[in-house]
Amino acid sequence: MNIAQTRKTHKAIWSLLVLMGATLQDSYNSANPGRTYSFENYPVNVTEISICRQGIRFIGSDVGRLVKLEKLDLSFNNLETLPPEIGKLKNLQHLDLYGNRLWTLPSEVEELKNLQYLDLGNNQFESFPTVIRKLKNLERLILNDNKFGLLPIEIAELKKLQCLELRGNKLKLLPDEIGGMKELRELILNDNELESFPTVIAELRKLQTLNLRGNKLKLLPDEIETLKELQTLYLEYNEFESFPTVIV
Repeated sequence: MNIAQTRKTHKAIWSLLVLMGATLQDSYNSANPGRTYSFENYPVNVTEISICRQGIRFIGSDVGRLVKLEKLDLSFNNLETLPPEIGKLKNLQHLDLYGNRLWTLPSEVEELKNLQYLDLGNNQFESFPTVIRKLKNLERLILNDNKFGLLPIEIAELKKLQCLELRGNKLKLLPDEIGGMKELRELILNDNELESFPTVIAELRKLQTLNLRGNKLKLLPDEIETLKELQTLYLEYNEFESFPTVIV
């Protein structure tokens, strides 16, 4: 008997279960949207789970069993909170919570040390979830379409962040500390209430895409011309009294 081959076969079977989990996990969960979603019947060594558009309001503490999980997609549900046990998913790299009703995150989220992708777009956050600053390996952070008006200086602690999406909030200004985010390639700020833009933009030397569409800008800082890697700049629907000569 080839034990190594048997293990590979089992791994393939678990992968198949992951892909089909939303429909095969159990009929009780699917038939009772709005209740606590149980992960009791999932094999503990699954690596990817996607459960979207199921009307889930809560997920059970048994999600903490799935310590091999690398990708979890719970987008387009009705989640209001996350259980503290979410912090046990030490191998999680990708967490998609877009389109829920979250307004806060448990402190245990800071234990997700391997997280690289976090989507919290279209939720109910009225302030920036400061626990995010502990996620030092984040490369892409999406907080589009929430309700917060202030970006804390702690955002600069995310030194590996390459993409920051903040579309559709109520931001009026950005902290100068954003200039410390040297790895940023994409900065998405359209449809906010920005009246000015910090001169420290010059420090973002790797920036390739800057979206400032739909704000209240009247001027652009001269320093924007130092962004030699910038390829895409959106400026429409602002309050410029004349064409920004800095981009000519």
